[in-house]
Order: sequence, then C-alpha cells, then structure tokens
Amino acid sequence: GDVTVATHSSGATYDFDLDASNNFKLTISAAVELGFSNLDASREGQTGVIYIDNGAITPTWGAEVVFEGGTTLSLTQSAKSLLAYYVLPGGADVLVVADGGHISTGAANKIKQKGEFLTHSLHRAWVLGS
Repeated sequence: GDVTVATHSSGATYDFDLDASNNFKLTISAAVELGFSNLDASREGQTGVIYIDNGAITPTWGAEVVFEGGTTLSLTQSAKSLLAYYVLPGGADVLVVADGGHISTGAANKIKQKGEFLTHSLHRAWVLGS
C-alpha cells in the first residue's frame, strides 16, 4: 500500500495527514508533538501503521490521540517503533497502540523482533481492519 514518508527536523508539531495515506514512515530529529490532521466523522474506523525512526527525542502527543488503558505511549529515544492506529467513533479521536516493544534492523536492514511486539501489533492491525 501507499506510505507517506517524512522527516521532522524543525517545528513544534507533525500531523499524520489522513487525507494523504493510511500508513506513515517518519524520521524524527527534533522535539515534536505528534498528532493527526483531517479528522472528521467520515474517518471513523480508518486504520493504519506508523513506523517511527526516532532520534534522541521524546515526542509528545496531540490532544486528539488516546491510548490503550489511558497510559500515554512513550517512544524510546534512538530507536525504531511500529505503531497501529484506529480512528474512533465520531472521528474526533485516534487510538494509538503498541505493546512497548521496539524493532531494530540488522546489517542487512532486515527487521528483527524484540519481545512480543510484532505478533500482537500485526494481530491488532488485522482485527482493526488494515
């Protein structure tokens, strides 16, 4: 499928534009608040995957982003993370999920699993409809 690829190196915010794609790859090298744009009732049920290559940054999240169990997701600095999202009923809020695991790439850029993260997230993405 289509993937929107971007790099964030300046500015206070970065929004995943739901008009542009369902799937995103973002490289972060500056402090940022992550959020979503083009949210409305027609987006209800939209799902996708977000791959983040994070520098030494601890990003924050916009007010429209909610988390499983109500605990704000914290991305590990200098790591790669794979997240899934689901636009909640009404289209005003987005649920972002991850199991706290991270992925890394080896010398051949093949993804290596750490913990149970990929198994659970892929299952959740399938259940959520992407």
